[in-house]
Amino acid sequence: MDTILKNLKAHGFDLQQKPNGDFFFISEGHEKLCKIRIRRSGKDVLIPLFDPYYSIDSPDTKIGKDRLKYDFLFYLINNICYVVDKKTKEQLINGVLEEWKEHNYALPEFLTKNGCCIKYLSDNKTSKPKVLLFVKTELLKDCFKLYIGAV
Repeated sequence: MDTILKNLKAHGFDLQQKPNGDFFFISEGHEKLCKIRIRRSGKDVLIPLFDPYYSIDSPDTKIGKDRLKYDFLFYLINNICYVVDKKTKEQLINGVLEEWKEHNYALPEFLTKNGCCIKYLSDNKTSKPKVLLFVKTELLKDCFKLYIGAV
C-alpha cells in the first residue's frame, strides 16, 4: 500500500489515512473521502450497488457503501490507477440502474447496452447476497488514468 500511496502523491493525490482505515485528501479546503480498490485479476472496476441485497423493494436492502460514502474511488488494475470522481460514478450508476429497471431488475446477471454487467453474488466474508456492477475500463475514458508501476 505504501508504494501506491507514494505514487498517488507523486501525481498530486496526498492521501492520509483515518483511524477507521478510510483515506482522504484535502482539495480546495475540503476533505475528500477516498477508497482504494486493487484488482489482482480481471480488468473490470467493481462497484457494490447493493450490499446486502434481498430485492429492490426490501427494507433490508442497503445501498453499497462505495456509492454513498466516497468522493473518489481509486481502482488499481494492471499498474494503472483509474481515478473515478463522485460525479462520474453517479452518472454511470444512474444510467445503469435506469436500464436495469427497464428490464425489471433481471438477475442473477444483467448485461447493459454499454457492456457493464450487474451480478448477484454472495459476499465472501458475510455470505449475504449483494449486487455488484462490473464496469469495463474502456468506459472510464473521461477518468484520470495514472501509471502506478509494480506494487
